[in-house]
Amino acid sequence: MFSGDVVKSCNWVQMLKGCWVCLFCPVLVLITSCQQIPVERNAVRDMDLAGAGEPQWWRVSFELAWDKHNPPAWFFGPLLADQVISPILKSNEQNIILWRFHRRAAADTAGHRFTFLCFTNKTVFSVIKAEINGSLVLQKLLLSKQVLAVNTGNVGGEGATMIDATSDKNWSPAMQKTWPYFLMGSSKMWLEQVKIAAEAVESDMAVDWGEAAPLVERYQRVHQEVSRHWIYEGQHALFHHLGALYGYQPINLLQRF
Repeated sequence: MFSGDVVKSCNWVQMLKGCWVCLFCPVLVLITSCQQIPVERNAVRDMDLAGAGEPQWWRVSFELAWDKHNPPAWFFGPLLADQVISPILKSNEQNIILWRFHRRAAADTAGHRFTFLCFTNKTVFSVIKAEINGSLVLQKLLLSKQVLAVNTGNVGGEGATMIDATSDKNWSPAMQKTWPYFLMGSSKMWLEQVKIAAEAVESDMAVDWGEAAPLVERYQRVHQEVSRHWIYEGQHALFHHLGALYGYQPINLLQRF
C-alpha cells in the first residue's frame, strides 16, 4: 500500500486566523501556525537490533478529508489512535524509545493531519509501517476517502538521531531535550482515555463495528467524552499538578501573531 512512502486515495483547539491547532500541551500559546512535522510481535523480539542503526525520529502522518467550510473532524484522531496506532504500540512499544501524537488543521497545503511520531531505529520502523499497511480499518478509511493519504519518513533532517530533533528551536536546550518525555506521557494518558471511552461507548451501542458508518459514529462520541476530561477536569488534573511540579511559579503566556 505504501508507494514511495505516500498512500493516496482518503481539548484544546484554538481557531486563529483560519488556523486550527490542537496540541498536547498544558500552556496556551496562540500562534498562526504550528511546527510542521516536515510485523509481527515475535518477529520484532527476535530481531538483532544491534545492527539496525541509530534510533531516530520517524513519523506516520494521516492526511484527513476536511471541508474548510466546517470545523475539522477531530474525532478521526481518536479513531486512528485507537484502531490503528494502539495495536502497533502494543506489539512494538518495547522497541520504541519515545513516541507521541501531533494534531493540526490549517487552511494551507498540509491541511488536516493526525501524526504519530516515534524515536526508534529503521528496522523497527519498517515493522511499524508493515503493520499500518495491514490495518483493515485504515484500508476502509482510505477507500471511503476519509483518509486521503498516509505519509511516512524520518523527521528532523540530519539531526533526526537527536532526541530534541522535533522540539521547538526557540526553547532552551534543557526544554528541547526533556519536552519529548512530557509529550509521550501526555499522549499516553490521552490514548488511555480514548480506549476507556471507546469501550464504554461500544458497550452502550449494539451495532456491528465492522461497518464504516457505526465506527465513525462511535468515535464521534468518544471524542466528545474525552473532550469533557479536558474541559471540566483539565484545570486541576493537568494545570494545577503540573504547576505544583514547578513550585507554583507564575508562567509567562505569550501571544505571537
